Amino acid sequence: MAASSRRKKSGKATSNGIGSLLGPVVSISPNLLLGVMLLLACTIGGVLGWKKWGKPALVQTATALRVDQISATRQPTWIKADVCSEAFRDGSLGELSSLDHELAYKVFRAFELHSWVAKVNRVNKGPKGRVDVDLRYRRPVAWVEIPSSMSPQNESGILPIDAEAVLLPPTDFQEAAIPMLRITIDELIPWGPVGTTWPDPRVVGAAQLAALVEGNWQQMQLHGIAIVAPPAEVRSSGPAVYELTTRSGHRLIWGSAPGREIVGEASTTQKIQLLRRLAAEMGDTGPTQRWEIDLRNGDRALSGARTAGRANRQPR
Repeated sequence: MAASSRRKKSGKATSNGIGSLLGPVVSISPNLLLGVMLLLACTIGGVLGWKKWGKPALVQTATALRVDQISATRQPTWIKADVCSEAFRDGSLGELSSLDHELAYKVFRAFELHSWVAKVNRVNKGPKGRVDVDLRYRRPVAWVEIPSSMSPQNESGILPIDAEAVLLPPTDFQEAAIPMLRITIDELIPWGPVGTTWPDPRVVGAAQLAALVEGNWQQMQLHGIAIVAPPAEVRSSGPAVYELTTRSGHRLIWGSAPGREIVGEASTTQKIQLLRRLAAEMGDTGPTQRWEIDLRNGDRALSGARTAGRANRQPR
């Protein structure tokens, strides 16, 4: 009995020792446990979300490309638009980070698509997020006369093109600001959007011719480029024949488009040389004298022009 009593007392003492070590058992309600789990999930989700979206967004804002970080080739005086700002806006370059590894390519594409840019030579990334753009601008060489029947306002007008017959923004400069030759073509094929090549191949040839005589046309008092209508039987398939007209009424038959001469026709180089040699002769003729010179004949055209000039010259 005594031993059994001692064992019961010892067991009770042991039980009390463990209870004192564990302390009172707290009952946790299911709602509280759910709240703790939700809080833990939100905390983990927030950390992961910050690493994936928050921190990159903050870095993007801090390193976002600005228009003043882009330095492009100085644009010529005939362009009124701010090419750099327009390329920045239209290309959505402000959404890019200066740390973007494709930044140079994306800037290249944005400038390449601008209607005043002929070619982007290169794009270089510099320190502090700067971007240097080396490019070549389009240069207008001629006005294309638009008949009133093709104008929305039913009024005749003119549109500027470059040496590749690319339509340039007509609102960027005035006619008087840039003296240029006028191109007159009957049954003109309608033009496309600004920055695209005129779909009429005759306009393309005329633009090439205008670029060739760009340095001499004012000296020779040239006024425009027109198409000499081919005979009816070859109108649909024959090549266009161009002529240059002067302010004094002279007609200089140029012939085929530059580089597309037919057999027996003087080359483009020969024709340019003839034009330069004719400049002095034509400068002395009065407005009542009219020459019609066929440059396709080479030196024979020059000989005929001088003979006609001497025969028609009035005594002083």
